[in-house]
Amino acid sequence: MYSIFEYKKIGLRKILVVTAACLSTLLVIYNNSPAFQDRVSFTVQETNSVLGGNISSSESAGGRLMLWRASIEALKLSPIIGLTYAEREDLNKELYEKGIINDWTANVKRGHAHSQYFEQIASGGILGIVALCFMLIVPLLYFFHYRRKSNAAYVGTFFVLSISICCLTEVALQQNLISTFYGFMLALLFAVTQQEVKEYNEVNNGQLCSKG
Repeated sequence: MYSIFEYKKIGLRKILVVTAACLSTLLVIYNNSPAFQDRVSFTVQETNSVLGGNISSSESAGGRLMLWRASIEALKLSPIIGLTYAEREDLNKELYEKGIINDWTANVKRGHAHSQYFEQIASGGILGIVALCFMLIVPLLYFFHYRRKSNAAYVGTFFVLSISICCLTEVALQQNLISTFYGFMLALLFAVTQQEVKEYNEVNNGQLCSKG
């Protein structure tokens, strides 16, 4: 991830060398691991099913897509505050009867969306989306803005970005341990960033005064 933000400083050649090394490593693992080969084949099969429009036959990706579709339907019914878990379960059963989702999706407890973003859409509506922006997007922009002045901000950028990626396919922030850890780390990184930015500005201002 470091190369994403500092590719000019690192150099394109080094990035290409590292990328080639990673791909070579994956190729070696693939050729020597039957389990890895099976997983790749399963992923290809799932992708082909989804792209071919046969979502119901896709056990993993297809199930998630139907749960996300159900979340959007929940948002349509209650766009401001979303639906309760019981209401979402009833909605999913109705969608199954209409042939929109399959039997497995209809019987998922609480209508669990398997995505923090779609979970917020379904159970929080627009207010939930706003809350999620303050939890993820605002901290990410803050740390990214100060990444050149603070090492903590650099760490914070990767930390929030990693959590944001995890939230694509899992409702991570509804797990007590994860949400507590996330909140603690944000508070710690915010505090250290503020201190490091203050020290950075003091040093630069001192240098300008000495030159003047």
